[in-house]
Amino acid sequence: MLAACATGEPAPAPPSGESMESQAIESALPGIAAAQRKGRAREATESYADRSDRAGKLLSAWATPDLQTSWDRLRAQVDPFHPFAWPELGMARIYLAWNTPDQAQQALARAMGIDPNIAEAYVLKAQLELSQGQVADARADDQKALALRPDDPFAFDGLAKAALAQHDSAAARSFFDQARRAWPEDFTAIRGLADLDEAAADVVRALDELDALHKLAPQETALWLESGRLRQKAGDLAGAAHDFEAALERGAHDPDLLALLARTYRSQHRDADERRVLYELVDEKPDAPSWHRLADLDLAAGDDSRALHDYRQAVRADAADVDARLAIARLEAKRGDIDGAITTFREAVAERPAARPELSALEAQIHLAPKPLSGGLMKINAELGAQLNKLYRQLLVSKPALGGLLRLRVIVRKDGQVDQEEFVEDTVGDPILAANLFWNAHDAHFPPADAKYVFKFELKP
Repeated sequence: MLAACATGEPAPAPPSGESMESQAIESALPGIAAAQRKGRAREATESYADRSDRAGKLLSAWATPDLQTSWDRLRAQVDPFHPFAWPELGMARIYLAWNTPDQAQQALARAMGIDPNIAEAYVLKAQLELSQGQVADARADDQKALALRPDDPFAFDGLAKAALAQHDSAAARSFFDQARRAWPEDFTAIRGLADLDEAAADVVRALDELDALHKLAPQETALWLESGRLRQKAGDLAGAAHDFEAALERGAHDPDLLALLARTYRSQHRDADERRVLYELVDEKPDAPSWHRLADLDLAAGDDSRALHDYRQAVRADAADVDARLAIARLEAKRGDIDGAITTFREAVAERPAARPELSALEAQIHLAPKPLSGGLMKINAELGAQLNKLYRQLLVSKPALGGLLRLRVIVRKDGQVDQEEFVEDTVGDPILAANLFWNAHDAHFPPADAKYVFKFELKP
């Protein structure tokens, strides 16, 4: 196990004006790192903007969020006649971020040649070595950093990462703990502790660490997703929903996340919230299950019109959704669209024979002829009129003022089957009578011909 302590050279040099300046810079680095995590890097930069001293200019450049701009400002401070290690260290940090190790190594060598007693130089050197698999060298340099600055959180973080590289979780936890004690807002240390807690299946401690990270980096959506999934796994559905919503508010509009949040709300019976999230989901990734669930929620809320729209969207997304088609048929029948209901039921019954009784009940309601009409055109015309008049006389009992004109255009294929039908005129305004004429004509077997017929019936009390 790695020892959770630090020894090594070099020893601290007696303070001088320049070393005090260096210490002041080094002391400001954690605050800059915290500001960058919180999305306040620009504020940190501006806080040093009015300073004209060398340290102030250096910290302003260091805090600049755009790496290229930061590098340009640091490079401008390199003065061969007045050597100063910190601009080189700042550029070395950026080279590490850019994954250009050779340039990072050269900048570090220049900085350490100017001043070998800066802890940050050894921290950065250790980062470079660890990235190249030189774990022992990285450990040694982080220990040198701590010899110069015993409470340097970055050095403790480096030692923890070296311990993780050697699969020594206990030592890693010890070093991360020391880093956090030195700097309570050390994001890297808290992130490392959260990972160790999750690996140890210690959900409670992991969530405590993640809650601390939310305060340090409130805009990082990945953290909200992580804590949300962990809370969901722990059975804290309300907490999970809160974290998923926080992720969405920060721009994480991932369809998988929306679906996950919708399922979370569904398990909590939070219908309004589930509906809201589902509408966001279908805006990004329309799919039949989401539309179908929305329609079910609409129906439960008594919004038949919206439910009908959403069931139709479900069928449009997946024609094999027979349950949605049956729901459409029932809503059409409920809303008085008998023609539409029979059409939809007939399409669905072919795949769901169990729905046949509902279709038969509708066909009985419109007094559909017991078998398709057939024969010559005159015979079919007479039968259509007879069936229509029989139903009309029954309806007059409850609707004595019922009457008007019905004209139906029918287009027949060469095989005698109806291809299209359309009402040219309907002054009766009764959906049952209209459906009777429509479906008796639709099912009729006409003489083989490619023809168009118009059937006209005037209904009078």
